[in-house]
Amino acid sequence: MTLVGNALVIGAAVDGLTGVEHDVEAMAQVLRAYGFTVEKLSGKDATRAGILQAYERLIRMARPDQGAVVYYSGHGGRAAAPAATDGGPDLMDLQFIVPVDFHDATPGDFRGITNVELSVLLARLTTVTRNVTAIFDCCHSGQVSRDELRLKTLVDHLTPYEVLQDHVERLRREGLRTDLLQSGGNQHAVRIVACAPEQSAFEYPGTAGTGIGMMTEALALALTETLGERVTWASVLDGVRRRVNVLQSSQRPDAEGPVRRLLFDTAEGEPLDTLRVTDLGAGRLQLSCAALLGVRRGDTFAVVSASGGKIGEMTVDRVGPMAAEGPVTTAAGITEIPVGAQARRTSSAAPALPVRLPEVGVRSGDLERALALSPMLHAAESGEPASVEVLIDTDGALTVADGIGPLHAPRPAGPDSAARVVRDLVALARAQALRGLTVEGVWALNAPVDLEWGVVRDHARHRLPEAGAVVAVGTRIYISVRNNDPAEAVYVTLVDIGVSGRITVLTNFAAPGVRLRAGGEYVFGFDDHAGVLNGATLEWPDDLEPAHARPETVLLFVTSEPQDFSALSQDGISAKRTGISPLARVLRQIAVGGPRELRAAPDPAARFDVKTVSFDVISSSETAS
Repeated sequence: MTLVGNALVIGAAVDGLTGVEHDVEAMAQVLRAYGFTVEKLSGKDATRAGILQAYERLIRMARPDQGAVVYYSGHGGRAAAPAATDGGPDLMDLQFIVPVDFHDATPGDFRGITNVELSVLLARLTTVTRNVTAIFDCCHSGQVSRDELRLKTLVDHLTPYEVLQDHVERLRREGLRTDLLQSGGNQHAVRIVACAPEQSAFEYPGTAGTGIGMMTEALALALTETLGERVTWASVLDGVRRRVNVLQSSQRPDAEGPVRRLLFDTAEGEPLDTLRVTDLGAGRLQLSCAALLGVRRGDTFAVVSASGGKIGEMTVDRVGPMAAEGPVTTAAGITEIPVGAQARRTSSAAPALPVRLPEVGVRSGDLERALALSPMLHAAESGEPASVEVLIDTDGALTVADGIGPLHAPRPAGPDSAARVVRDLVALARAQALRGLTVEGVWALNAPVDLEWGVVRDHARHRLPEAGAVVAVGTRIYISVRNNDPAEAVYVTLVDIGVSGRITVLTNFAAPGVRLRAGGEYVFGFDDHAGVLNGATLEWPDDLEPAHARPETVLLFVTSEPQDFSALSQDGISAKRTGISPLARVLRQIAVGGPRELRAAPDPAARFDVKTVSFDVISSSETAS
């Protein structure tokens, strides 16, 4: 495994960013621990010229048998390409990072660094070494900042597409090697991004109370935890994504390129499915890299020896940022845990939402006891990320708030106030679990189904991006689902997670899902009786403060067989059934909590896909897309 190489760590703090220096230091420390020689470039040195010169130095120092890393923290920008008018293919959007001298630009002297330039530099680097990792903690779009968070995009500065296009064309004439670029992307570099091109990335007061990028902090913790382990980038990003989604559900970090590679290596590894065991004594075990599997309190594991022999069973009762632990019940005749033992998860507990409670007091104790009765909630521990908190005013009234602000008007104190708060929190926990739902590869249907959405004006469609749009209350929207399979029908269900976290099945008129024939299309918002597209009106709850933009998410579930989703809009399910599909088991857990048994092989008829669209809703149309 290659541990020696060079890394360039760049931080450009402009336009109000406060966490960039902490990002740079956190990433530099981690990379040094992995054996890299690190050049830090930040502050006044992180100009356009300074960044390009440092990248050139990195290329010159690269060696075929060494690794290379490029990291950037700062603002990002994006200009959407105009639609093609001659029937040809659309041009690609142009994105850029923002050096500290960005605002010193003059006509003909653009001071950002475009994705085209960065891609050419990356291509030149990978001609020297195939062991390259590029990490970007910035965003490419966004319009609204949130309380306690700072958006890592240029909110008040719009760069026309033509300016970027002219800049790139001039560089091509001057020798920019765009011939090195491949249409499928660079297959020799792992690329880690803080969010999708249409999404926003955020910095926030981190676990240490100082500003830091959400993705950078999560990645630094994950890399620290996995130092010395044979872990793939795909596994690491699973853990990073889970941590970021707890804090900000609209930001989705991801990895592109050869993500099955082991960290900072060209060799590939298998997805992480077992964890290394450490004997803590007194009948307790510790599991390394637990966060990468999304381990939770209540998860159970089968503990086996290096040769596969059964040692015992373990139940997790404590989850920290670096590991999980819990008591072990050993099998008959087992008196000690052998070196090399591993643990494989056998059941998964319901995803518990961490909730920040008020300072110690009578009401706080009532709340903590009420939370303990729900498998979907737990009181956040010191230092644990939590995006939801309960506030108590001087009169004892309770309010649930998230990272944006209060979710309802204060509720007067009373004997049932704690129970009411818990009901509100359980609803948020369900919404968070549903937003974070992904399909494991073994269950994926991979149906050729397209999802499109947008606003309706004069009964006509106006398409919007799948993430990052801002729309106003009262806007009429449509959602289109098209089955492109030439032979097979599928069942589709649309589920909405509203601005207050309420879950609604939009296709509740078809409990098992809308049957979509081969080549067929279903459009939510289309009046079948009148034969016109009217759209569905976006609404805002009466008791929700309208001063802040709030995220809304629509999920599309595609299944090969009918599937009942009605449980998601109910308070819970009392009856248990056997023989249900894997998707049904997941939905049941989201609805009522409790453990979910994990099975090795899927029922072929139970496979499914999940697609999403997400957007911000505001109470005014002044800044809507």
